[in-house]
Amino acid sequence: MASSRFLFAVVLCIVQLWQSEAAAVKEFHDWDGLKQDLITSEYSMVDFFASWCSYCVTLAPKYEQAAKMISEGDLKDKVKLIKVQCDDEKIEGGRKPICTANNIQGFPTIFVYKKGIKFDQYRGERTPEAIVKYIGEVVKTGKPKFAGKQVSDQHMCLAKDFKKYLHHN
Repeated sequence: MASSRFLFAVVLCIVQLWQSEAAAVKEFHDWDGLKQDLITSEYSMVDFFASWCSYCVTLAPKYEQAAKMISEGDLKDKVKLIKVQCDDEKIEGGRKPICTANNIQGFPTIFVYKKGIKFDQYRGERTPEAIVKYIGEVVKTGKPKFAGKQVSDQHMCLAKDFKKYLHHN
């Protein structure tokens, strides 16, 4: 009896530890689900990425770290970080793929939504601290930071380059 209680306690601790280490970034595969989530959130940052893009691979752990920082800070009830993989899309039920619907041309592309409406495109540094600082300023001011600004981004994979990637691997 004592050993079964001990085993139960150990399993409970492992589950709690696993849940606390779970991904802070929510992933979506369908446009309807994403739209519903965006509408219910005050602010959402959505990273549209491609698994073949080296810049996306580099950003992924930093984006996850930013989400963790947000979930542990003052912004946790106001901001969600979301990711959408654009290179495994299939048209299901005649619906437009999620990345096509958002006119994604390059990766990574990070859009900011305010209560479901596209609000800004993040074009800052790709560090956890910069991402958290940016979204904190947006929440505080209620104004987009990069809207209307043209930023030359040398660290982006173009969607049209996907076929080249396939032929090299």
